Amino acid sequence: MTGSNAKMLSSEMKKVLGGRYLSKMIMPFSLSESLDYKEIAHDEKALLTTSKVAKVHRGCQEYILSGGFPEA
Repeated sequence: MTGSNAKMLSSEMKKVLGGRYLSKMIMPFSLSESLDYKEIAHDEKALLTTSKVAKVHRGCQEYILSGGFPEA
């Protein structure tokens, strides 16, 4: 839920919504999960060519910029 009411803090949310709110913690992807999501091969056992290493490097840069959230 979003809004412009800065006075409504999370502690006050319970009173205002009267039992109609659900809290859900969403964790960001790990680097490995992020590369899997983008379908970038990064397995230690697989032979990584120069182009694959470049894709992993680019995926790492995107991970740092997006913070591990998909489609951020």
